[in-house]
Amino acid sequence: MSLQHFAAADLTEITAIASIWLILVGSGYVYFRVADMDPHNLARLPSRWSRGFSAVLAASALLASTFYSGTIGLFLASLAIGTVLGPGLNAAYSPRRDEDPSWLGRALTGFGHKKVGDLIVKLISVAAGYISALVWPPIWLPILAGFAMISISIRAYVMVILGEEGALKDLKEVFGDDVPPELLSLEPKAAAEIRKTPDRVILKSFPSPLNRRLVDAKKADNLRSWRYRRKAFPRLIATLLGLAVWIAVAGSIIFSSGSPPVDAGNFNGAFGIITGFFLSALLHRIIR
Repeated sequence: MSLQHFAAADLTEITAIASIWLILVGSGYVYFRVADMDPHNLARLPSRWSRGFSAVLAASALLASTFYSGTIGLFLASLAIGTVLGPGLNAAYSPRRDEDPSWLGRALTGFGHKKVGDLIVKLISVAAGYISALVWPPIWLPILAGFAMISISIRAYVMVILGEEGALKDLKEVFGDDVPPELLSLEPKAAAEIRKTPDRVILKSFPSPLNRRLVDAKKADNLRSWRYRRKAFPRLIATLLGLAVWIAVAGSIIFSSGSPPVDAGNFNGAFGIITGFFLSALLHRIIR
C-alpha cells in the first residue's frame, strides 16, 4: 500500500474518532444540564463550565479506553459511564438559605440527605443491572440508563408541580430579598431581544446601573422559566435524548470491543463506575 493510502486511512480514522468524540461531548453537555437537578432548589443547577468539563471528561475517558486493554481500559470505560450516569442516578437535595441560614448546617444536611438518597438509588439501579446481566450481559447498561431516565423524569415533574411557589424560593435563594422583576417593563420585542443577548453585550451596551438591572432581570426570568411546563418538558425531552444518544454510542464502542466494563462475572469495572459517581458529584459542586 502506498504512503498516500496510509495517510488517507489515518486521516479517515482520526476524522471518525473526532466525530464520535464531538457526538459524545455534545450529547453529554445537553444531558448534564438537567441530570443533576434539585427540583426544590434550582439555584444549584450546574453551570455550563461544570457541564462542559464533565462532558469532555466522560467522552475522552471512553475513547481513551479503546486504546488500552486489560485493567486500564476497563477502568477508563467504566469511569466514563459512572461520570455520565452518576448525576442521573441521584437524589439531589441542596437546602436553601431560608431552610437553614447556616452554611455549615446546609452543607451537613445536604451531604447527609444526598448521600443516603444517592446510595439507595444507586444500589437499586446497580443491583438491577447486575441481575439483568446474569440473563444477558449487554443489557446492564441500558438498564442503568433507564433508571437514570426515570429518576430525572420524576424530579422534573416535581419541579413543575412546585410551580410559582418554588420559583419564588429559587429567586430568593439567588437574589435574597431584592428579587428583580421580570422583563415586563420592556416592550415584548425588546424583552425578547434582551433575553437572547449575552450578558457581556448588555453590560457594554447600556449605562450603569441599568445594565446590571437588565442582567439580573434576565437571570431571574430564566430561572422562573424552568418551572413552566412549556419550558420544562422540552428540556426534559432533550435531556433524555442526550442520555440515549450517549449510551447508544458508548454501548456500541464498549460491546464491540468484546470487553464490557461490568457484567455478572466481572466486578473490576465497578471501581471505575463508583469513581465516576463520586467524580461527577464533585465536579458539579466545585465547578460553578
